[in-house]
Amino acid sequence: MTAPLLQARHLVKRYGRGARSVVAVDGVDFTLHRGEILGIVGESGSGKSTLGRILLKLTAPTSGEVWLDGSRVDRLSERAFRPYRRTIQAVFQQPQAAFDPRWTVRRSIEEFHLLRGEPRSGAAATIEALAREVRLDPALLDRLPGQVSGGQLQRLSIARALAARPALLVLDEPTSALDVSIRAQIVRLLLALRDEERLTYVLISHDMEVIRAMATRVAVMRHGVWVEEGPAERVLGAPAHPYTKKLLAAADAGMDLIRPGRGR
Repeated sequence: MTAPLLQARHLVKRYGRGARSVVAVDGVDFTLHRGEILGIVGESGSGKSTLGRILLKLTAPTSGEVWLDGSRVDRLSERAFRPYRRTIQAVFQQPQAAFDPRWTVRRSIEEFHLLRGEPRSGAAATIEALAREVRLDPALLDRLPGQVSGGQLQRLSIARALAARPALLVLDEPTSALDVSIRAQIVRLLLALRDEERLTYVLISHDMEVIRAMATRVAVMRHGVWVEEGPAERVLGAPAHPYTKKLLAAADAGMDLIRPGRGR
């Protein structure tokens, strides 16, 4: 088997000190190989988004290690980590956060493209090709973020992430802010892009239907702990842990796993 693309080794993230400290991620270990889609599911406050931020080096772990494409990266400075940002990119729940509201979408993607060290020459053609990859008319690139729909803007945020030509995308609730019909379109797009671009995904979601549709492996988090992990067919079809059974029952009953007023 080829070397893993991503490894987490006993990751811990603790906020605060002493008796008032909160453990958001508690001893998580996993290995992710190229082409896999690892779905991480849990209720609000389970620690799944904190884990995603650690993998993206947006939050430092209290202890543990992150290995990306064979290199340990959790201790690197931001400058030393910069080349690895070509390997790992993110798509978040709110696509508006990826774009300056004063700039056209084209300019935002171009600036991101240039920040990644790509040449200015040919940038226009590259950006238009990215728009087509996410099944959009390149004419939308010349609009402001507020002039396109939420679904279109999420497609454009995916295009922005693809500008770095990453091997791995961390998808943190990529469909949660969208209407149900648009969610299905984004899921189909992400699955198609996985095949076309040979991508690997870490998919963080409270939406069990999205996990079912996309994940090849599923991990279940509760209070920062990885309580169950395995092939999607096994975890979703014959769960072993009572908490996983609870999540599946809630999803079947149509209950939302996001609780108002709590973090993710």
